[in-house]
Amino acid sequence: MTGEGIRFTDFEMIFSNNKDLMTINELYAIGPSISLLMEGYIQSESLISLRGTLVPATTINKTISSIPLIGDLLIGKKVGEGVFGVSFKIKGPPKNLKTTVNPIKTLTPRFITRTLEKIKKN
Repeated sequence: MTGEGIRFTDFEMIFSNNKDLMTINELYAIGPSISLLMEGYIQSESLISLRGTLVPATTINKTISSIPLIGDLLIGKKVGEGVFGVSFKIKGPPKNLKTTVNPIKTLTPRFITRTLEKIKKN
């Protein structure tokens, strides 16, 4: 996944297949300019449902994360996360996918989003 345009230097995907269903537990791709974190499922040729976060300015976020205390607070320890990210969902049949972006999560620093997600789970 390297070459011209946007490239990724690291890629990892944890998934499982069960007949016509592929479940993506975690997918992340990290590059010098952008990172992608995603999860969801692909049901054969009938339905795709993915959600994730696109984190721009990977190099800048790495620099911020290296600042003691502030880096941990703003970015945390998760690989590929940044101060700001674009949360998105992709859903629908393969030939008619709909993409939506959550504008509130787009403007929310990642540590606030993670805190709210933990509170919601409890």
